[in-house]
Amino acid sequence: MSDTKKQEICEYCHEDSDGYVKPIEKNGHAYIHFGMNGWCLELSAKGWHGGAKINYCPMCGRRF
Repeated sequence: MSDTKKQEICEYCHEDSDGYVKPIEKNGHAYIHFGMNGWCLELSAKGWHGGAKINYCPMCGRRF
């Protein structure tokens, strides 16, 4: 499968019909979402939560 096709169907940076994306990490502690400041990578663990603005999907490489 070409990189372009992978980017078009990436579950991590494209919302499903209910508006959700697939978490990057199996327990749902890392995910990508579109927020007020653009695309963000959000992380949480043991009471800690943080995020960073990103300009590409870390899973498929699609640029935002």
